[in-house]
Amino acid sequence: MSLVRTIVGFLLAPIIPAALVAIFSDLGNSFFVVLFEYPAILVLGVPAHLILQKRRWFSWSAYAVAGFLVGALSELLYRVFAAADVYTPKDISWQDQALEAVADLARDPVPLLLVAYLGAVGALTFWLIVCAATCRSVRSAD
Repeated sequence: MSLVRTIVGFLLAPIIPAALVAIFSDLGNSFFVVLFEYPAILVLGVPAHLILQKRRWFSWSAYAVAGFLVGALSELLYRVFAAADVYTPKDISWQDQALEAVADLARDPVPLLLVAYLGAVGALTFWLIVCAATCRSVRSAD
């Protein structure tokens, strides 16, 4: 697996989910998806890829599940950190706001599932660029 393919995969993986959002929503939301996905890829996606490589899980389904989990976790983290709003009253603690954000996702899980789905699409895009051809030869060499 070449380093160049891996870097290209990480750079292009958010483009396909953003294009899907642009098709089904609007261009402004797709721009937000790209801005949101690159940090999520760096913080959560790179470690997920390294774990999959270490365990030698090269299948598309492993990457899809990992992408789904990375997307769900990134949405959850976004909601928790976004809860620390500077415009909230001072008598409400940051922890209470974070718990309320998690409770909102429990009441309405559609945003969480949508971002998790986009994470899986991004991970499959990455897999197609990096692993589809090269990982078969690594598995057969064992």
